[in-house]
Amino acid sequence: CEPCINMFIFVFILIFSKLTEQTQEIIKPENSGLRLTCFTPTRWTSCTFKHTNIDRECGAIRNQGEVDCASFGPGYRIVTKNFFCNFFIDSLSTEDDGLWTCAFLRPKSSRAGLDSNMDVTVITVPSSVEWRPVPGSDLRMPYTASQPFNVSVVIHNVRPEPSIHWTMDHQPIDGNFVTTVEIDEHTDFMTVTQTLLLYGEKRYDEKYLEYRVVIDGHDENGHDDTVYSSNGHVWLDCQGCTTTTPDKTGRPTILPTLPCPGCPNTASTTSSSTLVPTACRFYHTLALGEISFPGVQPCLTDPEPTWTLHAGDFSNSVQMVVWTYTTAHQENHCEDYLVFTDPSGSEIREKMCFSEQAPIKMDFRGHVNITVTLHMVNFVTFDIKFFGYSSP
Repeated sequence: CEPCINMFIFVFILIFSKLTEQTQEIIKPENSGLRLTCFTPTRWTSCTFKHTNIDRECGAIRNQGEVDCASFGPGYRIVTKNFFCNFFIDSLSTEDDGLWTCAFLRPKSSRAGLDSNMDVTVITVPSSVEWRPVPGSDLRMPYTASQPFNVSVVIHNVRPEPSIHWTMDHQPIDGNFVTTVEIDEHTDFMTVTQTLLLYGEKRYDEKYLEYRVVIDGHDENGHDDTVYSSNGHVWLDCQGCTTTTPDKTGRPTILPTLPCPGCPNTASTTSSSTLVPTACRFYHTLALGEISFPGVQPCLTDPEPTWTLHAGDFSNSVQMVVWTYTTAHQENHCEDYLVFTDPSGSEIREKMCFSEQAPIKMDFRGHVNITVTLHMVNFVTFDIKFFGYSSP
């Protein structure tokens, strides 16, 4: 029936309009070619592409064929046929980065609202990637046992921000670590410094520490590929490695760490103690090391620091023991406390106050792939600590 057909056409146009309102994400390397495409309505008379970042545009009428876009300069052209309108860039430059739009001019009797948006990111590969500190000619990076240490990778003249992956002996790092990122923005590129902060465990000695810098592309056809990757490695060299021994209470000796914000200064005079407090999100695999607070990185009070503990294939024989205490042994009255949650955010036990004397034991034996997050709540007292370790 005619009303049914009209209703179908209306619904189709409405759905089509909603789809074309979405922004297409395109990430391509500098000097590569690019084709921007508009979905044409049934009735249209002309189309116009506009680069909103520089307020420049180029248009053509339907079936005009290929037209050079003088407003953009050489290497830019628009092509229109009966059923499509495309814009071509022969060689992308950083000036092409940003939001592009395409709009159609339609007869008065035709429906409107079929414009397209395309967010174009032009990749500038790094001019260089370097370690800080710079390792020796033998690629050995010294660290001190039972002391925090950090290494950084600096990526120069890059855009967009790359992904940086760290491994140790070609495996994910097991133990306490945190990464921080500093970005120095320039007009057409940025300098990215990612710092890996580790606790100097003896078992890291002679380990192969590696970074991998990756920039992934996403072309106009929806295909993903790796446009750039770079690797670098050093050998970790432990200085003065010692073994941790339990104290008379039966818990492991607390290893020295960096002070938290507002804590009294310790005897340490290393430059790492001047680190700027940051949002702390720590990740730890049970059965592979220890967790403690204060840690390597000074933490902001907001958002609250968290420690995500994961028991994977080790969980058939692992339990976690957590101690809380104050450095001056005064009463805390639970002004600060730990909350334990599962991945859904639900609390899995009562909160743990820093005035508690007995440790908390979480038994993961008989379970696989268990994840627990510790939240430092109401982080206002700066002379508190907690320490946790895994045991069979």
